Amino acid sequence: MTKVVAFGAAVEIPSESFEEHDPIWTPKAGEDCPWRFQIRPEVMADEERWVPAEELREQLEF
Repeated sequence: MTKVVAFGAAVEIPSESFEEHDPIWTPKAGEDCPWRFQIRPEVMADEERWVPAEELREQLEF
């Protein structure tokens, strides 16, 4: 989750990516995040079960 630096959900991405410039949150000055896709929640964990991302850092591939 953003600012928490933890994994709290798993989602399916049922759409292709698309470009949209309407803000979906209050952007920082000059920020534009146009590449989007639809998501469908698969698993939503309670906050006490979120997995800290730092614990998985060495196992993730980017």
